[in-house]
Amino acid sequence: MSYIHVAAVSTAILSVGMTVPVQSFGMEQVSQTLTLKRTETKGKAVWGELWIDGKFICYTLENRELKIPSGTYTISKGKKGFRLHGVEGRSNINIEAGNYPFESLGCIFVGMEKTSTGVRGSRAALWRLIANVRLPAVVVIQDAPL
Repeated sequence: MSYIHVAAVSTAILSVGMTVPVQSFGMEQVSQTLTLKRTETKGKAVWGELWIDGKFICYTLENRELKIPSGTYTISKGKKGFRLHGVEGRSNINIEAGNYPFESLGCIFVGMEKTSTGVRGSRAALWRLIANVRLPAVVVIQDAPL
């Protein structure tokens, strides 16, 4: 396990040897890194894939107008799934169950299947995610390559 100590936004070296920016949260012990890879944008929807330790967990869906900036964020257990911390100028950002981008007020929805308008199987995906996450953890959000 690695420890990261940051003041504001800085760069930290994680145990896997990857250098990523980390939002400020003082001294954190990182057990796991989740990676959200955005893959497609269409209309108001932004789809992605969520990976943990090289294992595909589920698809993700965000509202294009309210998507979270790419970067690295700490996560904790929340009422509806997981809570993201350090999203500049925003609060109450969750990774949770949901199906359509118009339902999201800036959160990340998870699903087992990608559809033409959103995701399907969101509760099953959330349970799969909960079963695979070891806290404390960070999520790295990556935009789709151009």
